[in-house]
Amino acid sequence: MIRLFIFLTVIFFSNAIIAKDPKDANYAKDESLTTKDVGRLLQEASFIYNSPERVRKPGMAQKTADNMAAVIEKLKAAFKLAPWRADLLFSQASAYIHLNDVDKAICIYQQILLIAPQDIDALTYLSVWRHMQGNLNAQQNSMDQLKTLSSERESEVRRLLHTIDRILISPWQDEIPAPQQRTDKLAIVTMGYALNADGSMHSVLVARLEKTLQLAQKFPQAILIVTGGAPKNNRTEAQAMTQWLIKHGVNNRRIFADHYSTSTVQNALFARYILSQQKIKRALIVTSPGHLRRSKLLFTLASRQTGPRNIEYLSVADSEKAQETNRQTSPIEKIFLYRDALKVIGLRSFRSAPLEEL
Repeated sequence: MIRLFIFLTVIFFSNAIIAKDPKDANYAKDESLTTKDVGRLLQEASFIYNSPERVRKPGMAQKTADNMAAVIEKLKAAFKLAPWRADLLFSQASAYIHLNDVDKAICIYQQILLIAPQDIDALTYLSVWRHMQGNLNAQQNSMDQLKTLSSERESEVRRLLHTIDRILISPWQDEIPAPQQRTDKLAIVTMGYALNADGSMHSVLVARLEKTLQLAQKFPQAILIVTGGAPKNNRTEAQAMTQWLIKHGVNNRRIFADHYSTSTVQNALFARYILSQQKIKRALIVTSPGHLRRSKLLFTLASRQTGPRNIEYLSVADSEKAQETNRQTSPIEKIFLYRDALKVIGLRSFRSAPLEEL
């Protein structure tokens, strides 16, 4: 009887294993196909996103609308295959921000909270974008939830929003004091602009350099920082800017060049280390009118993390004509400003490898 029981038991488990194996194999095969499909869709999204096609004008540069719409479709398809991957939703929301569609982005951040109700990044994005829209009741609700989960993050977001508000209502160009009025160590930071295909400089960049030269002559003790990677015809923006300044009489020992940054965010994140190393107390940021407040904000935020502490940033428009204009921040510029501020404090726009961006 015992032998019969053992025999039947062995037969039962053998049949169970035999019956289970094909199911497991098919399941593994299905999972493998799904993983490959998601990976392929993200590769395609990354390729599209990194396409050189961009809409560029002074103060802003972004992907074309068709370009970003295609990225969104790839991310939507990937999410259908992996509906638990909130990172795909974060990336979708960022793509909508690139298209200036904040409402759709907010809807997606709310969708993320259905998957992960305690996600502090989603609550951070909701707080910031609702603030930008002026939806203060909804913003406060998000901030209250955030405070419950992380008082440190909530405090960081409040400080961020206070800084944004302050810079948005400040004069879009600061008054530059006469040289004899201040003796603090000074830097002149000139923001780069994409070179032409042959490596020559766009008129926008030349205008910034002409203003930089005026300031360099006015403040002969100041160091000069030129920013910009993105090489064209084997030279970076910073190289072209350095060569122009030297040609126009600036001593090359005054010039510090950042050849690596490819965005305003990276301009601030990289140049802050030069400012810190040189113990700079004041920095004049030279750029186009539509770029002034965003640049000042990003440098201010970046310096809080690494120093120099208590540095004063002053914004300078690149032309006399622009200086006569009492300029307000446009709605699109405002979106760019909020978007890049979030990047500087460490919140990545795209977080679905290989589609990744700070």
